[in-house]
Amino acid sequence: MSAALNQPLNFVRNQFHDRLVQVSVYSGLVFYILSNPAVFAFVEKNFPFKIQKDMQLVFHTVLFMLFMYLGTKFFFDPVLGRVMEGYRNKANRAVRKVAPKRK
Repeated sequence: MSAALNQPLNFVRNQFHDRLVQVSVYSGLVFYILSNPAVFAFVEKNFPFKIQKDMQLVFHTVLFMLFMYLGTKFFFDPVLGRVMEGYRNKANRAVRKVAPKRK
């Protein structure tokens, strides 16, 4: 049973290095948060001006685009870049331990 669970986890770990997968996961999380009915209700209640029901979807689409751009540029790329750099350094050290350089 343990091997059956490890295969999908290893697949996900290996695929997460792909930029397309990273952005897809991030955009899915942002979409889930912004499309939540509680967020729609919060915006409708607390926004300074009234938004018509049919324009709420357009408004949240623009918010999604903004969150994607700003989040990717100023949060996702810097944080994930450091994580991936640390992972690469750790992998390089492991390779060096296995096969030390000869002089």
